[in-house]
Amino acid sequence: MLFVFNPLGLACWWSFSGSELILVDSNSNKNNFIVPIKF
Repeated sequence: MLFVFNPLGLACWWSFSGSELILVDSNSNKNNFIVPIKF
């Protein structure tokens, strides 16, 4: 799993095994959401 910060101020967790991108709002971790990505 990779942890990065994007220009939008969101903390991004990328799960390579699950092929999903998890965006976490750095201002409020109650607004977490998962974006499934398929290749």
